[in-house]
Amino acid sequence: MLPIGGLKQKVLAAHAAGLTEVIVPERNQPDLDDVPSDVRDQMQFHIVGSVDRVLTLAPLEPAELAMARHRERIVGRRIATRLATRVVVGAWR
Repeated sequence: MLPIGGLKQKVLAAHAAGLTEVIVPERNQPDLDDVPSDVRDQMQFHIVGSVDRVLTLAPLEPAELAMARHRERIVGRRIATRLATRVVVGAWR
């Protein structure tokens, strides 16, 4: 799973929107230190190392899942970045 850019800003935006759970790629875990501690204390972070783990935490709709699997066959690991970005930006309440 590839790291994403702008984790601090994505977490702060999720917090401002009232979201409390965020999926974070394993390689971005050190970046959580940049997030203010008061924000970190109010949120739950799921550290993931694979797309399979992302899909268990934030299942996609059947059509989205089929599309993700199709893309994975075509572009391989690059889908991890797309999904990680989508999920972090679209963290859930």
